[in-house]
Amino acid sequence: MKESSAARARRAFSPLVAGAVVVLALVDLSGTQAAGQVITSLTASAAAGSTGNSFDVVLTNPGPGSLQIGGFSVQLSVAGGTGITFPGATIATSPDPYIFDGLGLFGPNIGSVSGGGTIVDGSDIFSVIGSGATIGSMATVGLMHVTFNVAPGTPSGPVLVTIAPFPTTNLSNFTGGNVPIGTLVNGSITLRGVASVPEPSTIVLAAVVTAVGGVAFWRGRGRRRSTLPAA
Repeated sequence: MKESSAARARRAFSPLVAGAVVVLALVDLSGTQAAGQVITSLTASAAAGSTGNSFDVVLTNPGPGSLQIGGFSVQLSVAGGTGITFPGATIATSPDPYIFDGLGLFGPNIGSVSGGGTIVDGSDIFSVIGSGATIGSMATVGLMHVTFNVAPGTPSGPVLVTIAPFPTTNLSNFTGGNVPIGTLVNGSITLRGVASVPEPSTIVLAAVVTAVGGVAFWRGRGRRRSTLPAA
């Protein structure tokens, strides 16, 4: 299948970030190292057999100075056989506003899926070359809104969400240069299993046992009454 121009641009521009809790050490415009930035893939929980579940990946700048980002890309993955699949990712982050606030080049759909749905990549760059988003101290912005489905019969428990290391995971400044990443911390999705439904044969057998037990009970009461001495 022929690759679209947008897909080629995303592949050529590959700054990627993500995960459950991602702590980054970023570089500001002055060339001094800023305090460790925090990127968080917000926690989520879902029931087996559900679709359209979601969570956001957000970037928080703890300061003290402002942070300038010209592009980013995100990769998240889960192991095969966990029952979780990713349909894609968009810019619809909430309540934290999307980092490029409608001025990204690739929105609203910024995700692509591989690995049978177990891997989701999302990326975007600011639509004006040489510019981007300035994130103030203590501000939080959204990077991507991730959706996921859970297969029926999936057992309860946490599923690890893995963040791809650098260079797959990275950020870019206004001029397209790499913004160094300090630490990536993986996260998880909590699954709520659904109790299994008895097969029809099991239900019928239970009904028969209940009915036979009821008949035996009433027959026993009748025999006890018939043996009582006359007054």
